[in-house]
This record gives sequence, structure tokens and C-alpha cells, in this order.
Amino acid sequence: MKNEQKQHYAVITGDIFKYSNLSLKQRQNLEPLLHECGKQIEQHFASDLASPLIVFRGDSWQLVLKNLRAALRIAMYLRAFLIAASNDKKKQRLDTRLAIGVGSIDFLPNKTNTSGGGIAFVLSGRKLDELKPGSGMGISIDDNDSHALSHAWDVIVQLIDALARDWTPSQAIAISWALLNLTQTEIARKYSPPITQQGVAKHLNTASWPTVERAIEYYENHFVRL
Repeated sequence: MKNEQKQHYAVITGDIFKYSNLSLKQRQNLEPLLHECGKQIEQHFASDLASPLIVFRGDSWQLVLKNLRAALRIAMYLRAFLIAASNDKKKQRLDTRLAIGVGSIDFLPNKTNTSGGGIAFVLSGRKLDELKPGSGMGISIDDNDSHALSHAWDVIVQLIDALARDWTPSQAIAISWALLNLTQTEIARKYSPPITQQGVAKHLNTASWPTVERAIEYYENHFVRL
């Protein structure tokens, strides 16, 4: 008799690209910046979270989602948030590698134990370790040992990553708000100083946002509840 399947979660684990290449100021500001990103995620995606963003080892982080379909949007929001905090000097670009692991969990992290346990945590950590040099994202799914579903989604995630690696800070600002479904006019007011709606449209188009958005929406609409 088949055992009853446990509820599945999405665990997203990440670390900062080329941390040692960041300026001293960026390294000093990194942990507060990650915590601020975590607060924004809690504000905008509260119903999707099982556990808030946890920062460890200074340049690493992790969060747990109960809504599997939200994983890719939240992952891209986190990347856009960090890239937006960069400056335009390539050597000081701020970005994060990340890996999404989907599967069951045994226990969540808490105030006394910052590490969770279970298949989703193992898959996320292992996938992050397996990312090839220059690769920024991957996904690994516990799909009953067929691996077909996991591989298909991993290809999509890698293609999105190839586009995100070229985002400029100005483009990432627009994308971070577009991920929250703001209009281009609303996004324009978020810049300091504000820019035009046409300026936002240019940032989004040159960042291939229409393609990334379609991929995220496809994931959200077709990701099978495990």
C-alpha cells in the first residue's frame, strides 16, 4: 500500500555572487539589505511563506514557501531587489545565486535552530552546490524518481537566469516592481528622481522582461501541485 504523501514545500537557498569582490561598504551593508529584502517579501508575499528569510554566514540566505507556485516569482524578486541595490560598476555588481528545492520537509527552522530538515532542504542545498560557474539559478523537484519534471523546469529556470545576469540596476528597479504587478506609470514614480512611463517601458524591454514575465506566468499556471 502506498504511503500517504507529505505536503510539499519550496525551499530557496542562495549565496552572494563573488562576495569577496564586493566593496567594503557593500559587504558591510549586505546583511541589513538581505533583512530588508526579507521584510519586503513578508509584506508582499505573506500568504505564500512557511518560514521567513533567514541570513547565515553573512552572505547566505534561505526561505521556505508553502505555495509552490510562488517560488519563481519570489526568487526573481529577490534577485531584482539585490541587483537594484548595486552600482553600475561591473566589479561591484550585487547579485545572488539561488536554488529552489521542492519536496517534503520534516521540520522548519525556528529561533533556536536556523536549519530546517527534509527532502526540500536537501534538494535546494545540493542544487546550489551543483550550479556550474557562471550559472545563477536552478530548481530540483522530488518527482517520484522520474526526474523528467525536475529537468524540464530546471531548463526554464536556467533560461530565465541567462537573461537576469545582464540586468542593470536601473532595469532591476523596474523589474522588482513589475513582479509585484505595478503598472509602468506606478513604477515610474518609484524612481528617485521619478522617470517617465516611457523610460520604464524601455528598461523593461531591454531587460527582456516580457519574456521573463511569460515564463514566470507559465510556471505559476502550469506547475503541478505535488
